[in-house]
Amino acid sequence: MANDTETATRDAQLLAQATALHQAGKLNEAHTIYQNVLTENPQHTQAMTMLGAIYIQAGQHEQGLTFIRQSLAINRSQADAYSIGGIG
Repeated sequence: MANDTETATRDAQLLAQATALHQAGKLNEAHTIYQNVLTENPQHTQAMTMLGAIYIQAGQHEQGLTFIRQSLAINRSQADAYSIGGIG
């Protein structure tokens, strides 16, 4: 079983990979990675926010905002979440 440091490192690597895919417009691949991170760590706010961003980009605004609101409920000090969700 991985310790907290190993898990955090793995999550950071996966998020970096997902972010690169997301920025390249490979939304399905990025979605899969963000979802995998959330499966392992359901409280991972960055993965939650970025998954919300993908849904918003795909025109599924309500589903995207649901992920962003969940992320903000865990950690209210996320400028990216507010910006992506258009929440002020």
